Amino acid sequence: MTCDKDHYANGDLITAKIKADYYFGSPVANAQVDYYIFRGRFWRPWWYGTEYAWYYEDEDYGGGYSYRAELLQSESGYLDENGEFTLTYQAPPAEQDFYYRIEARVVDASRRQIIGSKQVVVTRGLFMISTYTDKYVYAPGEDVTVTIKTMDFKNNPVSASVKMEAFEQNWFAGEGWRQMGKAATQEVTTNAQGEAFFKFKTSKGGYYYITANAVDSRGNKISTKEYCWVSERGGYSSYAAKGIEIIPDKPNYRAGETAHVLVISPVKNVWALVTAEASTILEHKIVHIEGTSQVIDFEIDENHQPNFSVGVTLLANEEFYNESKNVIVIPEDKFLSIDINLNEDIFRPQEEGELTIKVTNKEGEGVSAELSVGMVDESIYALAPDMTREIKRVFYSKRYNRVATHSSVYFRFYGYARGLGSAMAARKAEGFSRSGFADVKADKFKEARVRKDFRDTMFWQAQVRTNSNGIAKLKVKFPDNLTTWRTTVRAISANTEVGEKIFKNLVRMDLIVRMETPRFFTAGDEATISTIVHNYLDQAKQAKVSLQGEGVSITPAEEKLIHVPENGEKRVDWIVRTDKIGTATLTAKALTNEVSDAMQLPIPILPHGLKTSEALVVDIEEQSAVRDHTLTLPANANPATAELYVSVSPSLAASMLSALEDLAGYPYGCVEQTMSRFLPTAIVAYTAKKLNLNLKMELMNELPKMMDKGLKALYGYQHSDGGWGWWKDDDTHPYMTAYVVYGLSLTKQAGHQIDSERLQRGANALSRQLERARLVEKEIAGLGSRGDGGGYELIDATTQAYMLYALQTAIKAGVQVDYKFDARFAELQKAKINDYTRALLALVSHSQNKAEIANTLATQLENNCIAAGTLCSWGGKTWHYNWQDDHVETTAFAVKSLVQVKSGSPRINEGIRFLLTQKRGSAWRSTKDTAMIIFTLVDYLEKSKELEPDYNVKIYLNDKPVLDKQMTKADALAQEYAVRLNGSSLNPGQNHIRIAKDGEGKFYSTFRLTYYNSGENLRASSTGFGVKRDYYKLSRIAGGSGLQYVKHAFTGSLQSGEEVLVKLIVTTTTDFEYFMLEDPLPAGVEVIKDESGYAIQGENVYNRRSDYRYQRTYANKEIRDEKVVFFATQLSAGVHEFTYLYRAQIPGEYHVMPALASLMYYPEYQGNSAEARVKIVE
Repeated sequence: MTCDKDHYANGDLITAKIKADYYFGSPVANAQVDYYIFRGRFWRPWWYGTEYAWYYEDEDYGGGYSYRAELLQSESGYLDENGEFTLTYQAPPAEQDFYYRIEARVVDASRRQIIGSKQVVVTRGLFMISTYTDKYVYAPGEDVTVTIKTMDFKNNPVSASVKMEAFEQNWFAGEGWRQMGKAATQEVTTNAQGEAFFKFKTSKGGYYYITANAVDSRGNKISTKEYCWVSERGGYSSYAAKGIEIIPDKPNYRAGETAHVLVISPVKNVWALVTAEASTILEHKIVHIEGTSQVIDFEIDENHQPNFSVGVTLLANEEFYNESKNVIVIPEDKFLSIDINLNEDIFRPQEEGELTIKVTNKEGEGVSAELSVGMVDESIYALAPDMTREIKRVFYSKRYNRVATHSSVYFRFYGYARGLGSAMAARKAEGFSRSGFADVKADKFKEARVRKDFRDTMFWQAQVRTNSNGIAKLKVKFPDNLTTWRTTVRAISANTEVGEKIFKNLVRMDLIVRMETPRFFTAGDEATISTIVHNYLDQAKQAKVSLQGEGVSITPAEEKLIHVPENGEKRVDWIVRTDKIGTATLTAKALTNEVSDAMQLPIPILPHGLKTSEALVVDIEEQSAVRDHTLTLPANANPATAELYVSVSPSLAASMLSALEDLAGYPYGCVEQTMSRFLPTAIVAYTAKKLNLNLKMELMNELPKMMDKGLKALYGYQHSDGGWGWWKDDDTHPYMTAYVVYGLSLTKQAGHQIDSERLQRGANALSRQLERARLVEKEIAGLGSRGDGGGYELIDATTQAYMLYALQTAIKAGVQVDYKFDARFAELQKAKINDYTRALLALVSHSQNKAEIANTLATQLENNCIAAGTLCSWGGKTWHYNWQDDHVETTAFAVKSLVQVKSGSPRINEGIRFLLTQKRGSAWRSTKDTAMIIFTLVDYLEKSKELEPDYNVKIYLNDKPVLDKQMTKADALAQEYAVRLNGSSLNPGQNHIRIAKDGEGKFYSTFRLTYYNSGENLRASSTGFGVKRDYYKLSRIAGGSGLQYVKHAFTGSLQSGEEVLVKLIVTTTTDFEYFMLEDPLPAGVEVIKDESGYAIQGENVYNRRSDYRYQRTYANKEIRDEKVVFFATQLSAGVHEFTYLYRAQIPGEYHVMPALASLMYYPEYQGNSAEARVKIVE
């Protein structure tokens, strides 16, 4: 979208052009377009247009700040043959500044909707006024000088007549501000530089406000205000007085130039300390200022790049004056130019091309450089922009002045600095006001090659080198995407010269067939799949079109002959039915006598029903033994969905390795799971290295990449206070902060590079949280009141003990921790604590070499063990689905503490055996449990002797052999041996399992049976949460200040293009932490990601008056192909609403599986809604 201007004033007509193109380069001709006009308040920051604007604009400032928008108008139309549409809109007169966002939604023949937008600003007038006083506080009778600046919205000066008025104003209790009289008035005209001055004399103490009013050539009124204070108490001098001015002769410099800097002093004939500052003092000189000004020269070299600060400090009349001025030194000799070319302008799929890259320096000479070259489908960037910082900014961004100048003199005077070409002096924020603002016989068709090699990234090399002439040539082969490919090249030389360039090229055909499919199917769905044929040949064509499928049935089954006009398109619809689970492979063909095309897409078919599982764990220590067990496949299970997963291992090491794979592939990415994804792998690798074990696992080769990605994510999740929450935008949480500090500390101890400053900030945050924490017996952390410091005020004993443990681990990693452990430790010892807390305190005291305390706590743990045969476990006093009382985690830490403190305890092997019985498939119940148990098993592995097995194991299912394997030492250091059996191997009802072992060594195995229940119209059920799901159709109406949306009852049918509000209502009678709500989608819809402008009557969550979600319950929301997922760190007892919007798109009849609410770390505590059906019609 484009507009004829970026800025408009009252009375202007906004003209916008919408243009839609396919990524293969052709226009989206004659498609329907709906456009929407939104409006929101707009203001410019105080610094806009000042010499410091460059500093703030680095922080992703987009030209102004705006508030939540209201929808003013919505209209429809059609694009022309060039894919274009022009609209006009007359913005109504207003006394405020607004931004207008024009959003276009284009729907092509496939029914797919694509959105684009353009934002412009409409201001009160043709220019804006800025005013500021020469200082903040005055004495009675002193002159106030006001600088007036008028400029247009491209920051060009404007000469204008401005009426200035100053008013006295005082505050009266119970009444407020009262105007006491006019102090001065004057009509001024700004000069060619857009500047003027207004001076008046104060008479007595009080508050003065100054108004500036102007009228532009259209009669629009423009105004702004400024304020100052007159003090009668004589203390005004401590506020601000006009101090040192620093004025460089140029806005920026180059190395080799001389900077002539004018220094103006508030005191005559004085000595001054003049410095050039950056990360340290670059140079300093003592200068005598003759009179009140002096020109000081600086010879600019590379040390001054990319910027430095000129500092001036002087002492006079027992008063301290200090000012600094940032000076930009552009390192242009460090910037490389890159030229990119391909040997052809347009390519066909599977063709090869030669990419030529030439790198030159400032003088145009070729440079030998190292390049990274990536070629990515341009459409990917429509989903998410490239967030990589420009390489120039990475290496040569502005640096902060790390030099601070102080004085023991009580009074401090702050001056200001300005550039010669600007009267907008750099001042404190409070000193500025806001600114006002073609036919053939059927047997002549050519067969087509089927396109199925579709890639997001077609080429990537990180270490391409240019020759001495700066040239590199690369051979590339284009995949089957018909699209625009974006080539991004980044370069760096041995002299740290850098550069970056983007190049685009097309891959297309003259005749194209494409399919519009859902992202997935659910078994039982029926969908309308459209094939669209595009003809870009120089004549109309008769085409034979077909759609074939594997894993689905298609109606009609026969081919169709269609007529496609020159530069036109034609759509053919097919009904596709899905009954089996797995993958539907769809192949569309369009054949002509000249050019033909075909494409193939795989679409996943998800099972119908709710997933259920049953696990069985078997371990055998005897030399020879036989075990018999039974697993039941119930009558309501769908056999086609059933699977039996069998894992076998001869050692804990093998068990751990498979669990690591499970962690690495976990689908969600909260703070805990980000850490749990890579940390256990790092610790296992470290331990294996210590024990000289050669682990046979591909994951170990991926560890550096995993760690790099994970650490970057964790650094991005860290909050400004140094702590972490469950999610990035969540509140800082004591447990999550402790877990990350613990994890980073272990990572550092394992010899991996981490950001020590990040770890230190995390440890400091954890110390602060612990310092202000008050002990509460309630064993669910953080559900008490919040403290003023933004952290949790009430924290249970187990969480506090874990925080101590994390800090102690940080100390062992060399982190400076300023916290008094003893007092908190003593308080916890006296409290009513559980075994989880005891285990943690034992680990802390052992780490601090307090053997007596550690042994006492370890003995208590031994005595508190819950013995059951050869198993031993620990748990809390009660069970509330909270980690503090969790028997698996408690046992893991109890065993860990015993391994460290009392390594000969018989309870260790019994506890390990219990932990292994809790395994569910290749891992444990949750990422958190899996990580904690691996940490324990690693400690145990260092002391155990089970790495030399020599036995045979046979496994039978219903008397049929499944496994016959000899276990040796090599297997002890490899991943678990796994077998997957589908439903055809299982009997309805009971399935008998026999395991026979013969030989020396331990045997561990897990049998996990999973299936989906069969039947239609699944009902709501609960083992903890109540869940209800409602759909509402939305329509637009004219309301108060704009267009609003109204809800209508959903009757089961939607038209393609209609929008729907989804409301999920969750009920709980108990407070919980770490809640997850997963809502499956109908296959034929697309979730609306941008919900701005949706003011829905009766829905506070879509209240347009707020910039934030009203009573937002969740910490994070994820939109996936098949579902929407909400996460809440805390869910208090009561009723909670979760909402989102979707748009009906592909006609069909779809099954919508129940919404599922559960606890992330205790998924057995759950509830689900009823199944739904959605029908979408044309």
